[in-house]
Amino acid sequence: MASVLFRQEGCEQESDSELFRAKQVDEANSLTRQANLHFAEHEYGQAELLYWRALRIRMETVGPNHMDVAASLHDLAELYEVQDQCAEAGRFYRLSLDIKEKILGPHHPTVLRSLRNLADFYRDWGMYARQPDLKEAGNPGEGE
Repeated sequence: MASVLFRQEGCEQESDSELFRAKQVDEANSLTRQANLHFAEHEYGQAELLYWRALRIRMETVGPNHMDVAASLHDLAELYEVQDQCAEAGRFYRLSLDIKEKILGPHHPTVLRSLRNLADFYRDWGMYARQPDLKEAGNPGEGE
C-alpha cells in the first residue's frame, strides 16, 4: 500500500513540475510577444526588459542549450542592432548561432542561414575581420 501511495505522489509531483514548466514556457512566450510589440513601436527600453525576462525564464526552464534560448538571444541581437549597438548585437547573434549549431549540427540549413546572416551583419557593420569563414559551411539552399 505504501509503495502505491509513493508512486501516486511521485506522479503528482511530476505532473505539478510539468505544469509549472508549461506555465513558465507560456509566460516567456507572452513576454516575447509583448516585447515584439514594444520593439515595433520603437519602445526599445521596454522591449529590452521583456526580452531579458523571457530569456531568464527560458534559461531556468529549458536550460541554456535550447532553441527557445537561441530565439531569445536572437531577439536581443536584433534589438541591439537597430539601436546601433553592434558589439552587443554581434555577441548575441553569435551566442544564438552557437546554440543552434550544438543542437542541429554545423550543416543544418537553419545553422547555415544563421551563419550567412551573421557574416552579412559583420560585413554591413564593416567588421570584416570578424566575418565567419563560409567556404567550409557552404551555402544555405534557396528559399529556406
